[in-house]
Amino acid sequence: MQSQRPIETLLFMQRQKDLNSCLNELNPIGIPVLRLDEADGTRLGEHFNSEALALLCIQQPEDFVLLQCLAEILDRIRETRTLIWLNVAEPDPQQYLSLIADQADKYNLLNMLVLHSKPMELSINAYRLQPFPEATFAPLNDSNGGKIFNWIWGDFHQRTAIAHPSLHIPGSFLAKHRVGGSKYLGGYMDRLIRQFARIYNIRLRFRKPVNENTWLSDVEIRGLVSRKEVDLPMYSRIFSFNTEYTTYLDISQVFIVVPCGKEMRLDDIFRSLRPYFLIILGNWFACFVNMRVFAGALGLPFGIIRRYRSLTMRQFLMIMYVFSLVFSCFFSASLSALLTKLPCYQHIQNFEELQQSGLPVMFDEYAASMSELQVNRQQIGQLTNKILTPTIKRNALMFALDTHHAYQTSSRLWQIVNNYQSRYRRNVLCESPGLILFYDYPIVGLVQNNSVFKATLNEFIYRAHDVGLVRHWISEAMHSLTATQIEPHNQTHSYAEFIHAPLTNRDLLWVWKLLATFDAAAALVFVLELAQKYWQGWRNQLELILL
Repeated sequence: MQSQRPIETLLFMQRQKDLNSCLNELNPIGIPVLRLDEADGTRLGEHFNSEALALLCIQQPEDFVLLQCLAEILDRIRETRTLIWLNVAEPDPQQYLSLIADQADKYNLLNMLVLHSKPMELSINAYRLQPFPEATFAPLNDSNGGKIFNWIWGDFHQRTAIAHPSLHIPGSFLAKHRVGGSKYLGGYMDRLIRQFARIYNIRLRFRKPVNENTWLSDVEIRGLVSRKEVDLPMYSRIFSFNTEYTTYLDISQVFIVVPCGKEMRLDDIFRSLRPYFLIILGNWFACFVNMRVFAGALGLPFGIIRRYRSLTMRQFLMIMYVFSLVFSCFFSASLSALLTKLPCYQHIQNFEELQQSGLPVMFDEYAASMSELQVNRQQIGQLTNKILTPTIKRNALMFALDTHHAYQTSSRLWQIVNNYQSRYRRNVLCESPGLILFYDYPIVGLVQNNSVFKATLNEFIYRAHDVGLVRHWISEAMHSLTATQIEPHNQTHSYAEFIHAPLTNRDLLWVWKLLATFDAAAALVFVLELAQKYWQGWRNQLELILL
């Protein structure tokens, strides 16, 4: 036993009033020993993280209370190896073995070995617990050199497990087949649990028929798991210590997305272009500018003086002309895009601006409670415009591209919504670096406390990560969700600005104002030129008269 898996701590369990326990004289050398009785409520998992072996001595029916105490001590580490010394006079220990098996099945004690001996006899019979599908003891046959204790059970022998799809995207959702339109579970948690049940010979049974009404909130799912009504919920969530959880499935950020800034009015665009208009007005001072260089910089044709017609100069002028032509094209394209696809005002960047805006922020209950525990809890706590809402309602509003709320979301969900809104000419919802709630938090699954499936499920997830299956399932779920879940929202979104034209009558009014301004400037220049001409003639006549 020591060679197969090292023993670092020994846990001796005996009753307080049992002065003749067979463990009293047992004092192994080199291994720490922890002696407890039925009145001690110490939880071993909260104080020790070493490999332990629990030893019990059962000599009479009153000693069976030690199994219940052992289950309390081994809370959340019920896979700990347990060795029971059954020291009774009965030649057939089946009655005792049946009682021990019932207690082991009740408290999910999986790794158990019973050594049966009669008082004053040296012969010992060993029985190993076979927990699946029902707990029984079988004689230990060590002739083949197999393991005494199994850390991971590879076959559950059709043990029934109750499952429930949560329909929390993208971990669980109902997708449609392209051919026939039949529905199936397409989330990555759905596939993981089904594959786990298939590989490890588990009979999976759904708690209710799967349809759109099987959606449950986080509180309801945790209630089903804590009441042991569901063994394997098809549900993934942010890691927390208040529930039993699997190993990590994904890494995600949780943040708030806000409506993007509205499109700028054309008059604001013209105001932002005032520096460029001043540059154009600088053409009036063309007498101080080398027009050939200026024309070359704009990519326009210009003449070359005869003395500068050498081959090197021509090559230089050609390069400058081509570069300037490309630059001019880029500038013209950018200006055209600026006037046809209007830019947007800056959207909300941090929690202070979000609070000042008064925009309602939709949170789900679990993320709202978790956000109070973060480093920026003071900023989150100051938000008075939080609204707790079911995730299914929040998701529907996000897919409808509703801009009357801000939304708490995760990386995977935001990736789907962002891909959906990219079909339109501009984004409606935007993210900001200053609105992140959780940085790179693990996403885990839920299991029952002291679940018999937990250790094997964690091992299965590790192997799935090693070969890239988890990433593949997540990718497939994202594609399937985009194809089946988002299409119904294609004609029902409420974002009215999609139908607006790039330019309105109000914007064209500014075009007329600019045209009138430039015409007035041209008329003024023409009047000044005429005045200069007549002033020159009048000045010449005045000089002749004075002479």
